[in-house]
Amino acid sequence: MSRLYYRDANAAILCYDISSKDSVKQMEKWIEELLQNEPNCYIYIVGTKGDLEDKREVTTAKIEAVVRQCDAKAQFITSALNGKNVEPLFERVASDWWAVEKATMKNQPNRLTLGVMPSIGRRDGTSNGGCSC
Repeated sequence: MSRLYYRDANAAILCYDISSKDSVKQMEKWIEELLQNEPNCYIYIVGTKGDLEDKREVTTAKIEAVVRQCDAKAQFITSALNGKNVEPLFERVASDWWAVEKATMKNQPNRLTLGVMPSIGRRDGTSNGGCSC
């Protein structure tokens, strides 16, 4: 995985195919690289193709060991076919991120600032209501 994909990441969703032991081996390499370069990044382990339970090659015990080893925040089994656990996964990532941000804002009240740039107009001289693009 290129470092460009995860540089300064707060969270990483690492996926494996429940019907492929090889996909877990590849995911473990990514976990190792991520932990070396972004040790504070929250890791979420996601088994894909949850609708293929009858073809499962990856044991729950194996994934639980991986989760413990990398101190993952959570693990999910998802299915793109039926949408199982996709929304709860992203809700959890967002919830965890917001908890960290809220705590950070308490310690640094001026950390999160929002502002609106004044209307400076477009290059052709017309105004667009506040955006300079």
